[in-house]
Amino acid sequence: MPGGAPAARLATVTRRTVVLLVAAVCASALSACESTPPGGSGGAEVLSWGKNDFGQLGDGTFDNRSTPVKVVGLPTGVRQLSTFSSHTLALMSDGTVWAWGLNNRGQLGNGSTDNANRPVKVSGLDSVTMVAAGSQHSMAVRSDGTVWGWGSNTHGELGTGTKTKDPIVVPTRAAGISNAAQVAAGFDATFVLDDVGNLVALGYNYRAQLGIGTTREIDVLQPTAVVGVAPVTRVDVGKTHAVALRYDNIAWAWGSDNYGQLGDDKANDDPDPNPSPVRGFIVDGKNLAIGIAAGYDHTVVLGAASDGSANSRAWSVGQGRYGQLGNGKTPDRESFRVPASNLTQITRIDAGSRHTLAVDSAGILWAWGQNLYGELGDGTTTQRTIPVQVSTLKGVTGVSAGDGVSLAIRTPAG
Repeated sequence: MPGGAPAARLATVTRRTVVLLVAAVCASALSACESTPPGGSGGAEVLSWGKNDFGQLGDGTFDNRSTPVKVVGLPTGVRQLSTFSSHTLALMSDGTVWAWGLNNRGQLGNGSTDNANRPVKVSGLDSVTMVAAGSQHSMAVRSDGTVWGWGSNTHGELGTGTKTKDPIVVPTRAAGISNAAQVAAGFDATFVLDDVGNLVALGYNYRAQLGIGTTREIDVLQPTAVVGVAPVTRVDVGKTHAVALRYDNIAWAWGSDNYGQLGDDKANDDPDPNPSPVRGFIVDGKNLAIGIAAGYDHTVVLGAASDGSANSRAWSVGQGRYGQLGNGKTPDRESFRVPASNLTQITRIDAGSRHTLAVDSAGILWAWGQNLYGELGDGTTTQRTIPVQVSTLKGVTGVSAGDGVSLAIRTPAG
């Protein structure tokens, strides 16, 4: 494995090593792991913009917004945000979880199926350390290492060991998992990363996105290992593909490759059920991938500078039809990495359905791609093929992007 660690080194990875690496990666780059500084968020606020047909902006309306507005009614101390499709989860510093937006399958976890345009508290859940919003389900990790899920369980994505036609409207414990560190959710699929870097998958294996070595379109009801990629420090999932960051700073991807989103320089219509390295992030023997994000049909990798400088950049592969690759072009397929134009010193990234977000070292938020609902936050609905600043937003410490929606955690100046 070029630039990778020898087998002997893999065998010496310990629980403490992986936990420390996860903490370092989450602190430096990744939206789904982001938290505010230790001790709470102080005056931090949650802002949202874009599509709002189900109240997913949480501002008390159903109006689309092309500039950031404040999410109303959240308690103080937000640690993490997660959105994927049309609902959002917010993890608070007290370990509780709040949710808003579409609730047709109980994905808000408050015992109902009523949509909410203001945050509602997820029922009976505390001591949470991470949340993940999928298309129609939600997942959470508690401090004791257990995993909890709610919403759609049509394909067994909640990890209960069964699949159910009716939604599960309050948090239910996933079976057989007791040492979870992270969770990721997508279209009817869930990934759980344990505290020693092992990665398992649950749910629908449509287009091989579970990475379990088969292209069979099956429902996976028991935690099943993603093949050949551990130990992992981070995982993210798109529509029909997924990407993981190994502890040795190599990004791996699997599932659909019809737009080149696996970054294997192939871009064919055959899904790949076996993870393989995203190409182009090993330079002069140095592994440069330090962050990952999966959009619906594109993948973004935060790449360190090969010269050791602070000039980290956002690189993308996959569908670029809507400008979501950020390089000034609109290719239908791109299977080898391209950089977002004119952006360096990037510290955080996330990918929405057809747009991308990045935060630089000054806390300025940049966006590019489709802007049909105002999801780029620049006051227009004009598609952008190169990054534009989100309004005048500064002091950003966390971001999350979904289907035509964007969110940020901001600490106001002063």
